[in-house]
Amino acid sequence: GGGLANVTSVAAGTPAASALASATAKVNIKAGRGHFFGLWVGNVHAHMVDEIALKREFEAYGELCTSKVHGVPPVNILPDSSSAFVNFCTYEAADMARHALQGRTVAGVGPLKINPSDYMQLYEEELRNHQAQNPPPPAGPGAAAP
Repeated sequence: GGGLANVTSVAAGTPAASALASATAKVNIKAGRGHFFGLWVGNVHAHMVDEIALKREFEAYGELCTSKVHGVPPVNILPDSSSAFVNFCTYEAADMARHALQGRTVAGVGPLKINPSDYMQLYEEELRNHQAQNPPPPAGPGAAAP
């Protein structure tokens, strides 16, 4: 029987998968590097886009990945879906670019429709959880009561 295959792999959406994912995100938040943050950019028509100009627009917000270091290109145009992936080294840069360029027309294409990658969404969730778990200490009378 081939009964072992489904035991060793972790199905997406299962508690094990989300635990694994959040553990990964936690590790990367501590390290602050070693991962990249992708933005999915819609309305990028391959035959119209000026790829160099597009890269320049996003690069203004922070360092993009390089194939050599991160294993992903800085910009990956996907002609079949009229979209592109832009990969940043840091969350902060990706987040700034997403807000600044959302709905804009740049490099001959637009209005850009920008969504964070799954990993970036996971990272944001982890960030929020982290902030929720570490609220500022309460002040006022009774704060020190057991």
